[in-house]
Amino acid sequence: ATPESLAAKAAAYDARVLGLHVAPQMPWVLDVTIAPGVDPETATVSDVVAWRSGENDGLWSSLVLAAEAYRFAATHDPAARTALETLLHGEQLRMQITGVPGLFTRELIPPGVAGIACPTDPAAYTPSPDKTSNVWVRIDDAGCAGGTTHCGLTQFAGWCFLDNVSQDEYVGHIFALGAVARLVDDPALRAIAVDLLSQIGHHLVANHMEFVDWDGRPTQWGKVHPDAPGGDSPGYLAVLGASFLATAADGTGDADLAAAYA
Repeated sequence: ATPESLAAKAAAYDARVLGLHVAPQMPWVLDVTIAPGVDPETATVSDVVAWRSGENDGLWSSLVLAAEAYRFAATHDPAARTALETLLHGEQLRMQITGVPGLFTRELIPPGVAGIACPTDPAAYTPSPDKTSNVWVRIDDAGCAGGTTHCGLTQFAGWCFLDNVSQDEYVGHIFALGAVARLVDDPALRAIAVDLLSQIGHHLVANHMEFVDWDGRPTQWGKVHPDAPGGDSPGYLAVLGASFLATAADGTGDADLAAAYA
């Protein structure tokens, strides 16, 4: 309904995504609120007054990562490489903060960023007895999560993250990382994607096709096998789990993951 072509719209977004939607301390894509009176077509990170984070940040940011993988493969545009490098670093942080190889968080918030902050209500950090709700986890100054013995996270002291990641989030992550592994011929960038895919694949194999959270409990909607409880059909979960392993095996060339897929 507008005169621009899809290519023109894509080029406009490519030109804006890092300048407005990605903060230096948060290398993933977020929706924003900009200061009143600022032209949205020229606004930059410095004009952002609120970062609108949410429980599906990883999925949305991954779709941009996948787009940049296709863009770089077709054009080798240096700007596309910069976008890939930035967003892949965000993927690394999103996994590292959980302290569990292969496990992403839904949402993560660093301290000291204007326009976004960890929840202040203590109830937001109360563990879910039956793992049926997403709960915030704070990393203390000693690098331990939620006042537990899950430690070694001093890099993220003062951060918080939202647990109980879902299979829907992983659809985006695995699609994007698989695209980078298959399409991007930059060795450094591809190595990051391959490493993350390897961690995901081995996490699934070790945990019988379930994503096990930082607290040692399977996530509510991260069970990708036919007999998983919930509303998804067994056939869908079978295909989804197989596609996750297939992408990891294909992207990494790992014989063990290929055998698990077979």
